[in-house]
Amino acid sequence: MKRALILGAFAGWAGQAHSEEAQAFLGATLTSNYLLDALTQTDDGPAFQPYLEVEFPTGFYVGAWMSNVDFGDGTDSIETDLYVGLRGDTAYFSYDFTLFRYYYDETGYCCGEFVAAFEFPIYEALSGTAAYYSYLNGTYAVSAGLGVSLPGDFELSGIYKTDRIDDTWNVGVSRYLSETVWADVRYHDASYTDGTAVVSLNWDARWNDIFGGN
Repeated sequence: MKRALILGAFAGWAGQAHSEEAQAFLGATLTSNYLLDALTQTDDGPAFQPYLEVEFPTGFYVGAWMSNVDFGDGTDSIETDLYVGLRGDTAYFSYDFTLFRYYYDETGYCCGEFVAAFEFPIYEALSGTAAYYSYLNGTYAVSAGLGVSLPGDFELSGIYKTDRIDDTWNVGVSRYLSETVWADVRYHDASYTDGTAVVSLNWDARWNDIFGGN
């Protein structure tokens, strides 16, 4: 039922695309290891993660994201995330509110979460982030991060996240290689596991830039 509600919302908003001049975006990530809170979702193997998203002028958006997974139990091999959200900017910060639902090819619906994320300038090349995560089962977590622009179009960033029991953090460097392609090298660690370095190559583009249209 929950999945039907989200799919219905997807179809309804997509149907407004012509009247509201919605824009579609697509992209993919190729990563050496799919980590969730520093825990591998691919048995320490690589992952390919495509996505498709439709955004409306109001700031509302709807999308789908996929990845291969391997939990070592011979069951699930594909994860599909459906999400809806609202993003925008104020004079002092940008915001992004997103509701996610997670599904797997064998075990079906797993869980979901609501994320409220904020980004704000601090001083010149320094910016900050903050986020609240509600896991829809009564638990939650918060995070804070910093990013700084470096010479040569590099950016150094890090995030600390805690649920008051366990802590995770990551730090890494990213750089755009072209207008639509960027690379990231990042170290992830947590209070309950060993640290892991991950290398990712990411691509993002507008649908119309690839397939034509206004």
